[in-house]
Amino acid sequence: MNPRRGEIALTLEGRELALAPSFALIAEVEERLGPLPALVRRLAGPEWRAGELAELLRLALAHAPGAPAPERREGLLLAAGLARLRPLAVELLLNALCGAEALLEEAGRPGERPGASAGGA
Repeated sequence: MNPRRGEIALTLEGRELALAPSFALIAEVEERLGPLPALVRRLAGPEWRAGELAELLRLALAHAPGAPAPERREGLLLAAGLARLRPLAVELLLNALCGAEALLEEAGRPGERPGASAGGA
């Protein structure tokens, strides 16, 4: 796993998988779930939707080397707990939007809107 490239670690079945914010992933996420900034706000906010989070994680796993077979992903994500996976998903999206190095500290502050301290969205 390489955090400098924006990769985050997702552990499923005791295996650590590297999820990376690639252009292909970003395009697919935006096509299915809408613009990334709005998705980050929704997932980081109190009214987040489990369906959006699950879809984002399924898409990210589809781009991850060594990921479990597609038919097993839903069960594994549910077993891991969507609420516990939410901070990882938000971090992945923040890395996609702003770059990994600039966000390593900021991603650790749950409840704040992304970019709030910089006057962003």
